[in-house]
Amino acid sequence: MQLKRYQKLVLAVVIITIVIEVFFTIRKLIFPEEQDMSIIWSILFTTLVSISIILVNHPIYEKVKLQFPIRIDLFTRITLVFLITTVFAAIIISIWVIIFYFVFKDFGTNQGIVKIGLMALIFDNIVIAVIVNFVFGSIMILRYSIIGWKQTFIEAEQYKRKSIETQYSALVNQINPHFLFNSMNALSSLIPESPEKAVEFVNRFSKIYRYVLDVKDKIVSELKDEIEFLDSYCYLQKIRFGDNLIIEKKIDASCMNCFLPPLSLQLLVENAIKHNEISRSHPLKVTIESNEQFIVVKNNLKLKFNKEESSGIGLKNLKERYSHLTELMPEFYLKNNEYIAKVPLIFEE
Repeated sequence: MQLKRYQKLVLAVVIITIVIEVFFTIRKLIFPEEQDMSIIWSILFTTLVSISIILVNHPIYEKVKLQFPIRIDLFTRITLVFLITTVFAAIIISIWVIIFYFVFKDFGTNQGIVKIGLMALIFDNIVIAVIVNFVFGSIMILRYSIIGWKQTFIEAEQYKRKSIETQYSALVNQINPHFLFNSMNALSSLIPESPEKAVEFVNRFSKIYRYVLDVKDKIVSELKDEIEFLDSYCYLQKIRFGDNLIIEKKIDASCMNCFLPPLSLQLLVENAIKHNEISRSHPLKVTIESNEQFIVVKNNLKLKFNKEESSGIGLKNLKERYSHLTELMPEFYLKNNEYIAKVPLIFEE
């Protein structure tokens, strides 16, 4: 890997040296009356300048590449790269001109400094630096762009596959034996006591599975659809827990057309139910509210004595899905004896 890097640097030095030499040749053809450097001074000067520019500017390309990924802000990356590297290239070539002028007298004579002056020579070489930097920068940006776009395509395909796997996993989790067992028990107790509620229970139960099937191939869902799905899920849970489970929603109507990853709200409410005691002495209150950028789900804490094992895969997966959708990330933390989960809203572009 290190050898390959050195090979690239050597190739870059060769390219820059050739560009500078071509510039000098073209200039001599256009202005034949001006004296040019001897072949020895020319090779030495251009090689030193090339190496210096590469050693200074190459880390700058790498730094900007990391700070501004190609898929996020291409214009900012190109602008910063050309501005910063051109300034450094101009400084470097000016320093070498001054060094050669004062150390090697033949260089000054051959360059015709007596006629045009040192400052004019420096300006002349700064123009060369700008041209060289443009050529080298274009090559580097083209290379990084191809790599970046290729990586973006690979990530998109990987995310698409993960998204499908995630939705399938969500479907499997929804029909896990515990959920089915608890739901069937609740339904069996409703049938003799309240047939009308039993019918509504079955309707909500079917809505849950219909929604899971509908979103299994989607990357995002509208908040209003997520809320409707959550209402059906909470209805089933309230049949089981009664008034010991309190669900409050305070969502601004203007947010309803925003988007969330499918089943994200249900996951957060399910986690609250899964990990906390729900009883008459310790009711569980879950509040779902919106602000300008987030949906906030919070619940009071009364952890179960015998906690169910949790792999944390659900929250980890939710973060992973958000990493492909927006720069904002979900937040999970404890505050004032409450567990708080904040998931970013995704706005339609």
